[in-house]
Amino acid sequence: MRKETRELLQLFVGKARKLESSRFVKKMSDPSAGVTISGTTNGRSHTDRRLPDQEAIDAFVLTFRLFIQPNDRTSFDSLSKRVLPDPDVSIEWKQEFTKVRDELDQYLDAQAEIHLIRDGSSPTRREVMDLIIYGDLAHSDKAKSRELAAWKNESWMFPLLEAEFSSILMRVRRAIDRIADLSEREVDANP
Repeated sequence: MRKETRELLQLFVGKARKLESSRFVKKMSDPSAGVTISGTTNGRSHTDRRLPDQEAIDAFVLTFRLFIQPNDRTSFDSLSKRVLPDPDVSIEWKQEFTKVRDELDQYLDAQAEIHLIRDGSSPTRREVMDLIIYGDLAHSDKAKSRELAAWKNESWMFPLLEAEFSSILMRVRRAIDRIADLSEREVDANP
């Protein structure tokens, strides 16, 4: 295994473990995490939000984005370009990485679990993730910021969007954990 590959896999594992120990993951792992919206016949509604607080989300996304932004060394795209070509990396690692990456892409490109329809369309999971990350948390893309502001104006819909976003982050984190475990074994097997 090339020195660069070893260092990259070790960095990936370290960042993945940081996510694993975050307050965000602890809160989302609580079975009571979620959102409940209840209404009455007179049109009033109440939202019970049991999701991580903003500080926990911000801290999580700061590290999380390293895995999803193509230009970051620890991103899935980067691993595809830098690790897959290494002839000393096992076939098992390459096949499992490719399987996890493909499953994750399929998951993210599918319709969001909660079918939130706004302006006639329902976003994919990737669109929900990108909307919140790049429209507010990690960047301030103007178009995404405007779209996110419109969602926030939908008082009963936005908590559902937040719950979907948190669920998506947890699913992506599980894929990251699978690659981290695989990478840890790969590094240990090639001292």
